[in-house]
Amino acid sequence: MSIIKPVTVAAAAMAIAASAHAAGEFAFDYTYDATALSSEAGAIGVLEGLEGRIEEECQFSRFTERFTFARKITKTCVVETLERVVEDINAPHLNAAFEQWQEKRT
Repeated sequence: MSIIKPVTVAAAAMAIAASAHAAGEFAFDYTYDATALSSEAGAIGVLEGLEGRIEEECQFSRFTERFTFARKITKTCVVETLERVVEDINAPHLNAAFEQWQEKRT
């Protein structure tokens, strides 16, 4: 039996001093199957879904396209927000998937 968990996340976007367009805090809803976190493959799927949802929020809701550093700020926002969400969920397979995700980006 699957357990569907809705999550409302309050996340902090990195505020770069030069940006009057960057938001400080924002919230979004994300629903995931909690039983997926019991396997490595399921946790990777949840992480990928979270990453996509967070990127949408960071890119489209928080920053204007005309801002020169919008892309860099969006990437920073995604990393920081995803880290915070993974910490809040605190599931071993999700934590491991996030560590691998981070290693691929360095």
